Amino acid sequence: MALQTKAIKQKMKSVGSIKKITKTMEMISVSKMRRAIASAQASKEYAKSVLSLISHIARQESLRRISHFFSQKKHGRNLVIIISSNKGLCGGYNLNIHKKLASFVKENNDNTDCITIGKHSEKSARRMGLDIVASFVKMSEKSFEQDIEAICQISIEFFMTNKYKNVYLLYTEFIRASDFSPKTIKILPLEQIIDPFGGLEMAEDKESLSLSVFEPSEEYILKNALPKLIKAIIYQAYLESVAAEHSARMIAMKTASDNATEIFKELNLSFNHARQDGITKELAEIVGGSSAMDIL
Repeated sequence: MALQTKAIKQKMKSVGSIKKITKTMEMISVSKMRRAIASAQASKEYAKSVLSLISHIARQESLRRISHFFSQKKHGRNLVIIISSNKGLCGGYNLNIHKKLASFVKENNDNTDCITIGKHSEKSARRMGLDIVASFVKMSEKSFEQDIEAICQISIEFFMTNKYKNVYLLYTEFIRASDFSPKTIKILPLEQIIDPFGGLEMAEDKESLSLSVFEPSEEYILKNALPKLIKAIIYQAYLESVAAEHSARMIAMKTASDNATEIFKELNLSFNHARQDGITKELAEIVGGSSAMDIL
């Protein structure tokens, strides 16, 4: 019985240590999640304005004709930019991205290459046998702007040289702390109406830009402005993915802490029962020994 209570005590100690770790990780994730949400919300209005501008430009047939960003291609492969996390312990966050990627590849008949952001997206791509054009696994808060600039340049260059007919973005859309899901959007060629971030009212804008004056030229402005607009879309998607990652990790750690609490309670109850059984057994042995002495 002493061995049983000792084993239960050791389990209780282990569970208590795990609970401290998961609770600490939960608090860290809460702090990071708040910062990530603030960043995503701060840039969301700008992203909506970007989408509104692209939609407005796309309605102008004259501008569509002079810009290769709107050109539709019948043949070629697809390029998908996949945003995942570098770390685990975030519940089904990376698994959902993997499933979304698998569904996308199946729909496009395995005619897909990818750019991966995060270790888990690279693992998913390799597991499916996809060709990885570029991999970014060391992105940090200090360097991700430069990395996103590089991703944008690579995507545009491959699209302009007709290596790929479409460029897609697979990220996790953040709605609220407990509501987020993977989403795939097409970023090249530019569509007439795209609203991946929600909340953008796309009115039937029939206003023409024919009376507008472009300096130095329409082609020059579109050539320099549209890459920056595409970068803004990728940037916003990355911020939302980071916010969703920290939210998923916070929920996973909270669940782990709650489970540890329940297990600790059950072990404590088992320990008390075992100790009581031991005391009862010892008392029975004492009473039995005393009765035997009286008989003698």
